Amino acid sequence: MGVQEDLNALAGKQPGDLIQAAHWNALVAAVKLVEQSLRQDLTALADSTDERFAAVSATLDALGGRIDGVEGRVDALETGLQGVNNSLAALRARFRRVTMRTGRATYALGELAEITAKVSDVDGADLDLSVAANRPWVDFVTVWGQLRPAPGFLAVGGGGDRTLCVRVNAQGEAKVLLRADHAADLSEEVELQMATFMTTKMGAQEKEVSAVFLDSNTPSDDGVKDAFRRMSAEYDRAGGRAMREYVDGYYLHGAVAAADPPVAAQTWRDYRTTVVALVKGDNDPVTADPSLGSCSLQITFRDWIGPWIVGTYFPSFEAQVPSYQDKFHARVGADFRESVEGLKIEVSEIVKDKGVLGRQRDYLAMDEALDRLNRPDPPPFFSILTHQVQGAIRVQQAVDQGRVAAAGKSEAAFFALTDAQARADSAASATKEELGGFVEQRMGELETQMKSHVQQAQQTFRDDLLAESGPIKAVERQVGAMTGTVAALKALNVADVASGITVIRGMDNRLKNLELGR
Repeated sequence: MGVQEDLNALAGKQPGDLIQAAHWNALVAAVKLVEQSLRQDLTALADSTDERFAAVSATLDALGGRIDGVEGRVDALETGLQGVNNSLAALRARFRRVTMRTGRATYALGELAEITAKVSDVDGADLDLSVAANRPWVDFVTVWGQLRPAPGFLAVGGGGDRTLCVRVNAQGEAKVLLRADHAADLSEEVELQMATFMTTKMGAQEKEVSAVFLDSNTPSDDGVKDAFRRMSAEYDRAGGRAMREYVDGYYLHGAVAAADPPVAAQTWRDYRTTVVALVKGDNDPVTADPSLGSCSLQITFRDWIGPWIVGTYFPSFEAQVPSYQDKFHARVGADFRESVEGLKIEVSEIVKDKGVLGRQRDYLAMDEALDRLNRPDPPPFFSILTHQVQGAIRVQQAVDQGRVAAAGKSEAAFFALTDAQARADSAASATKEELGGFVEQRMGELETQMKSHVQQAQQTFRDDLLAESGPIKAVERQVGAMTGTVAALKALNVADVASGITVIRGMDNRLKNLELGR
């Protein structure tokens, strides 16, 4: 039996059962067999474990080598990372984050767009700007419009005011005001007053004038027409200096001309501009200033002035024509020179204290008034007078459009031209009168001389005809001789008649010769 069988045979004993020698021997033999089997198994296990540990040891040795290589690479990476960190720290210390903002994206001409550039570190954290001398500067650049610093900011102007350098404040902000392109020569006071007027409330909705322009689709909307009428009233108001200077500057800038077609008043024109902010360490042009950061934004300005001028203000000249006709009627008298002076005074009074646009509109009205001017009993020079004054007005209108009208002498061209024309016409009239008198005098003298010469010639001719040796006395003598000859012929016969005819023909030829000689 096997060990297992022997052990099974020994098992299952009850209390009191006899254990025989065979049983005990079998048990001992089974234990020995188990011991032997265990020894064999342990020996095999030990051999296998040694083999496995040898393999693991070889693997560990290989891993150790690889780990040593990795450690070298990690050391190199740590060194490189430290350099990167140092570079990033230098870059972070050098560069700045710039953000820009404005109140809204669209403005109307006359408003001021406030633009703020905020400078911070690259993470957006505030900088330590407690020392003013260490604060960075921001270069603002715009492709359209004019820049000026906001109140309270230190700035250095650029070329044409399209660029402006502003130092940031303690909060890291730099602010500028963007205005319309034609406002370069306008004072700050005029700009601020104009911007204030653009906030005027109108209508039942109490809407600002600028909002009316920005929210309307076309200049022909009803709300816009009301706003345009308000603009016209403000421009013509005696105290509306800011409005006059602002829109006159636009007109003289060449943005619109009086001859523009009315279709220009049917659509809006928007000016889009891009504003760029560049941060630098200082504003010294000698030192090298690498850009520390940049940003940009776009702003739109709506042009309402052009449609207002062409569609509303200039066409309103018709309302002034009747009153100007009455004023011109009263200035035209019987004397040409006095009429010219009177019209000059009237034109000067009409355009007195008016803006450029106001004068342009009045020139249109005066030109039309002179064109319609008529009188039941016009003086002889009436047509010449009106045409000359019209021409002078048109020349002055062109001068104003050409921006060469001198301050305080805005009607200089009109005065000069009318004076020259008046002097020319007066000189021509005086010359005509002098020449007419001279010609009349000379014609009288010539007539007297001619009469005297004719009378003398007639008397001489008469004396020559009646002289004894003259043709009349000779004819009388020949007629007397012919009379005697005819009487003698009457007594002759026919044969003598033929001879008489020959004689008569000879006498006839002599008479013809006498007539030709006379």
